[in-house]
Amino acid sequence: MVSNVLKAEKLTLGGEAVVFDQGDSVLMVLGQHREEVDIYGGARKQLSVNGSASFDEIPAYVTEGTKATFRGIDWKVESVERGQAVTSVSFVDQNRIEA
Repeated sequence: MVSNVLKAEKLTLGGEAVVFDQGDSVLMVLGQHREEVDIYGGARKQLSVNGSASFDEIPAYVTEGTKATFRGIDWKVESVERGQAVTSVSFVDQNRIEA
């Protein structure tokens, strides 16, 4: 039921198109950008955002490290959590420096 409501009401919930690196476009409900200042690299902001979609809408190839584009920014998938109703994806800035 949750999955069906999410599919039907995605535009009402603020769904945004996420284009993954193999060309698949998925409408996802995205959170706000979180900006962290990298204390090791100076004042460069580290961006991250979480998104949700119905469990069957995210392509199977989307795993950690997959590239995506939305909000005019290139992102990298940090993690994917596939549930029975909803799949949650965490994105980080593609140019993020890993410590």
